[in-house]
Amino acid sequence: MLNLNLSQKGLLLIGVLLAIELIFVSTLTTLLNQAEYEIWKEAHAKTVIAKADETLNVIQGGIVALVSYRMSRNPAAAARIDAIIGQAPEEVHSLELLLKDYSGDKSDLRGVIATTDRAVDLIKSYKSFIDEGEQAVFRESEILAEIDRSFEQLTQGLQSVTKIEREIAAQPPASEARSRLLVKYALLSGVAINIVLAVILGLSFTKGIVKRLSIMIDNTQQLAAGKPLNEPLTGSDEITRLDRTFHEMADGLKEVDRWKREFFAMVTHDLRSPLSAISGALALMIKGVHGELSDKNLETCRRAQRGAARLLALANDLLDIEKMEAGKWELVLDTVSAQELFQQSIESIQTLAQQSNVNVESQHNQIELFADKKRLVQVIVNLLSNAIKFSPGNSTVTLTATETPGWIEITVSDQGRGIPKSDLDKVFNRFEQLKATDAIVKGGSGLGLAVCRGIIEEHKGKIGVDSEEGKGSTFWVRVPALGGALQKH
Repeated sequence: MLNLNLSQKGLLLIGVLLAIELIFVSTLTTLLNQAEYEIWKEAHAKTVIAKADETLNVIQGGIVALVSYRMSRNPAAAARIDAIIGQAPEEVHSLELLLKDYSGDKSDLRGVIATTDRAVDLIKSYKSFIDEGEQAVFRESEILAEIDRSFEQLTQGLQSVTKIEREIAAQPPASEARSRLLVKYALLSGVAINIVLAVILGLSFTKGIVKRLSIMIDNTQQLAAGKPLNEPLTGSDEITRLDRTFHEMADGLKEVDRWKREFFAMVTHDLRSPLSAISGALALMIKGVHGELSDKNLETCRRAQRGAARLLALANDLLDIEKMEAGKWELVLDTVSAQELFQQSIESIQTLAQQSNVNVESQHNQIELFADKKRLVQVIVNLLSNAIKFSPGNSTVTLTATETPGWIEITVSDQGRGIPKSDLDKVFNRFEQLKATDAIVKGGSGLGLAVCRGIIEEHKGKIGVDSEEGKGSTFWVRVPALGGALQKH
C-alpha cells in the first residue's frame, strides 16, 4: 500500500467495495431466481394436476353422457358425447405440453396418451352401437367393461405421471415463506455487511492519511519551536513526497539560520565595536579635543556622527530582533513610575527635539506600573523619535500615561502628516517604510516599531496606532497595571 499514490489507493478502495457489491448482487440475484423458481414450480405443479384432473373429468363426463344417451337417446347427450370426443385429445395434448420436461418414465406419459385415445375410441364405438339399435346390444357389456378398464388405467396413469407434481403441491406453504425469508435475510445481511466494510475500509484509508498528515502538522510545530523533526515518512505517495520536500526545506532553513547567526555574530563583534569607536572619535573631534575644526569640517564630522549613530541603531535593532526570535529576551521587571520613565525618555530625545524645533510635553498623574524600565524606555524613546521626525516645525508631541481597568496606557501623539488607513496594519512590520524616501530623508531602518512590538508583547501588553491622514498620529501602548496579568519572572 505504501508504494501506491493517493489516487491509486482511492481506486483500490472503490474497487474492493465494487467487488463486494457485485458479489452481494450476484448472491441476491441467485436467491431471487431460486425463490421465483420455487414459486413457478409450485404453480406449474398445480397446473399439471388441474389439467390431469380435467382430462380425467372429460373422459368421465363422456361415460356419464353415454349412459344418459343409452337410456334416453337425447340429442343433447349425443352432442355432449361428440364434444367430449373432440375435447379429450386436446386436453391430453395440453397435458403433454405441460410435461415436456417430465423427469419420470416417459412410457408412463405415452401410456396416458394411448389410454386416452383408447377411451375416446371406445366411447365412439359404444355410441355407434347405440345408434345401430338392438342388434348391438349383445356387445354392450363387453364395451362398457373395456371402457371401465380404460378409465381405471387412465386414472392410474395420470396418478403416476403427476406423482412428482402432487408431491410438490403437497409441500407446506412454509417452503415458499422460507424462500422469501431467505431473500429478505440475504438483502439485510448484504446491506449491513456493505455498510460495515465501507466504514472499515474508509476508516482504514483515512486513518493512514490522517496519521501521516498529523505527523506533518507536528513537524511544522517542531520546526517553529526549533526542535528536531519526526523521522521521514516511508512510501511513495504524495504525502511522502511532500514530507520529503518539507524535510529538505527544514534543512535549508537550518542552513539559513546558521548564516543568520553568523551574520548577527558579525554585527555584534565586527560592526558594533568599530561603529562605537568611530562615533566616540567623532564626538571628541566635534568637541575640539584634537584641535579646532573649521565650520565645514565640523559639519562633515556631525554628518558622519549621525550616519554612525544610525548604523549603530540598526545594529542594535537587528540584535534585538534576533533575541526576540530566539526567545532570549531577559526582562528585569520591577515597579517603576511613569514620571521616571517619561523623564528618562525625554532626556534621550531632547537634542533631536531641539534640532527639529518640536516641543515635547508629558502628562503622567503619578502612575506606577510593573515593567522592565530599560526596555520600556527604549519603546517610548523609539515612539517619541518617530513622532519628532515626522512632525512639522513649531509643533508639539504629547506623551501621556492614563490608567484604565487592569491596564496602564501610554500614548505618543504628534501633529504630523498622519498615516493612510490602508497602511495602519503595516507600520509594525519589519523593514516597513511607508514611503521609500523616509529611510533617506528621515533616517531609520524600519525595525524600530517591530522591536517595540516585541518588547510590549513580552510584557503581555498591546501596541497599536490611531491615525488619520493629514491630522497626525497617536501610538499607544498598554501594559498590565500593578497586580495585573504580568507576573515577575
